[in-house]
Amino acid sequence: MPLSDLDFRLVPKSESLDPAQARLPPSQTQRNKNIKMLQELRYAGFRNNKEYLLPVVRHARYPLISAQDAQSGLDIQIVLANDTSISRVIMQGYMDEIPYLRELYCVVKTIFDTRGLSDVFRGGFGSYPLFMMVVASLKHTPSPPGDSARALLNFLHFWGKFDTAKRGISIEPAYFYDKAEHPVLTDVQRAKREVRIHSVLLLLHTHANDYLEWKNRSHARLYAFPPRPRRRDERPRSQRRGYQARSSHPPRSTLSTR
Repeated sequence: MPLSDLDFRLVPKSESLDPAQARLPPSQTQRNKNIKMLQELRYAGFRNNKEYLLPVVRHARYPLISAQDAQSGLDIQIVLANDTSISRVIMQGYMDEIPYLRELYCVVKTIFDTRGLSDVFRGGFGSYPLFMMVVASLKHTPSPPGDSARALLNFLHFWGKFDTAKRGISIEPAYFYDKAEHPVLTDVQRAKREVRIHSVLLLLHTHANDYLEWKNRSHARLYAFPPRPRRRDERPRSQRRGYQARSSHPPRSTLSTR
């Protein structure tokens, strides 16, 4: 496609080759190692290479190197991520089931690309989620369209009226659910969130106790010593040597009379 980029996916040797384990996102420690490896790759392969423009390492969920080929103008991404064989099998199965799905997806993808809504780094939709949005609009239609033109109108109509804040959507099996009753959190994500919340509360509690203890020590140290005597220039004016009180009115003898 005219607006497509060229992706290279690197799988670290330390990653598990089990497709079930590959679905899990990397830990923060592993992500930091991946970013360091990509920074070394960028320094070694793109530092003095004039064939690529603006190479930069992006700190995303799956870190990547983004650059542009100087001769063709194609955007290139080198992504350090897990294996995606399961996703490819799922997508191929839906394309075999729906003959016009590939053409429909290309049109929708182009619409999002021209509006700047397909860059995940800036909060856009990735290729796989957008593909599943197209599939969901067809699976939840009582009478699926028979051609790509009506399927495109059905896609726009379906997602234009779908309330994503209140309802969630499932493809297999096809049904809607209430997000308030069924939050979209796996057991692993829920456990990680509880651990983070507990860690933050414990950190705030520790800092609060440290602050109160420091405040009590400072208050006790402040009143442990008697106040120092005033210096000469700090004494009240009435107690200074040679001070004479002056009236605000001049003496009567100096007033001019007529």
